Amino acid sequence: MEIENQIGPFKAHWAQDISATVKGPREIQAPIDEVAYSVHSIPPEIMSHIFIGCLPNDGEVRPSSRCAPLLLMRVCRRWKDIALSTCQLWSSLDIDCIVAERRPWFRRGTLRGMETWFSRAHTLPLSLKIEYSKKSSQNPEDISELEPLSDLSALLPRAGRLTFGLHMMDWPMLVPAATPLLQLRSLTALLWDADLEYVIKNAPRLAELSWMRGLDRTLEFCPFASDTLTKLDIVSTGFSTAQFIGVLQHLPKLSHLACYVTPRDAGACTPLSFPNLRTLGLRRDFSGSAYSIDALALVTLPCLFHLEYDSWSNPNVLLPFLSRSECVIRELGCQILPIGTTAAEVRRKLGPFLHIEKLVVEMQLRHIRLTYWSTYVPIDYRLVVDFVRRRQAAVDANTPNPIAMAKLESLHITIDSKSDWPPTPTIENELRELISSGVDLKVRTADDDIEVWPEDRRV
Repeated sequence: MEIENQIGPFKAHWAQDISATVKGPREIQAPIDEVAYSVHSIPPEIMSHIFIGCLPNDGEVRPSSRCAPLLLMRVCRRWKDIALSTCQLWSSLDIDCIVAERRPWFRRGTLRGMETWFSRAHTLPLSLKIEYSKKSSQNPEDISELEPLSDLSALLPRAGRLTFGLHMMDWPMLVPAATPLLQLRSLTALLWDADLEYVIKNAPRLAELSWMRGLDRTLEFCPFASDTLTKLDIVSTGFSTAQFIGVLQHLPKLSHLACYVTPRDAGACTPLSFPNLRTLGLRRDFSGSAYSIDALALVTLPCLFHLEYDSWSNPNVLLPFLSRSECVIRELGCQILPIGTTAAEVRRKLGPFLHIEKLVVEMQLRHIRLTYWSTYVPIDYRLVVDFVRRRQAAVDANTPNPIAMAKLESLHITIDSKSDWPPTPTIENELRELISSGVDLKVRTADDDIEVWPEDRRV
């Protein structure tokens, strides 16, 4: 009994110590929980909207553990569950294609990963971008880590947007001719005419087309008529007068057109009206003698508000076009400062555009960056040297002008480190002369963005 009486106070003391030990961390953790776990009180549907806001602004999602949505799945189990159930996080994918042994490849597991990724999007239209990697492998031993391009027809019926930055010869491997493209609304690709014809036939909802046309083909756009196409940006040889008008006639809903054009004898034609066209970009094909702006003599565009042209202004074409179209140009992109242009002439050329709110003018070229990707054909530095010298001569000739042509300050060339890029001793001397004249000239690698000439900074 005496022993129990003596043990009693010890038990009471131990109980107090244990209680304090347990209570202390709880008191410390309580305010932490109020901050840290308040996120978990946000409803899942709100979290889904927040997660969607974490995606890139351009909508092109790369499968990286350092970016959404994969990064979000690493935070906690709740975030992972919410991310997996948010279809919009998985409806877009931007993947690389590797060039090895002069053939295109995917990294091993890409096709299976693509199927898993898009399965989480459920029924949403898909956005897929495939382009060559800037770090293409050239080592034979890397082939074991790659898999060849293959048919994507199982995914393509759900595709709403496709961007293929591949060679036109790779298209048939990924998109067989008979593949239905029922949800496709936007396409960017380098294609032969025949492949584009299949696309138009199999994509009844196609609204936007950015088409880089295969070389050595004569443009006959009539087979590609469409009642759904509203936007066309085409890189090709210059349209003739008949081809330019043919494009507009065969695409009655077109509201945006950007193309190369060589409109010879445009003034002899009666202008045709196209009330749907709202934006027009006229690029000059320098293989021809006609200016791109002369195409305005062919048309009347009452709803046009955005106009771009990269040739010199021709008031004999421009003023009658604006008069008969009665359109209000609010956005203008043009070239108005050739050698010899004065400030008064600049005001005169901008005078007809009284309502412009956005102006982009080619006038002061100070910095140039050239990228040369070919690993098989050496870069021709002679063209670079000749261009810079002609530019310098033009600047010297234009020096007294009130609006002087800008002096070229820098020229940075990006090359593939595996290519035959080093300049010959003769060319190297000429390049150093350009540096001595004040041009900041450097050659850098595309692989790791390291300067290799005139200073080789590789370790």
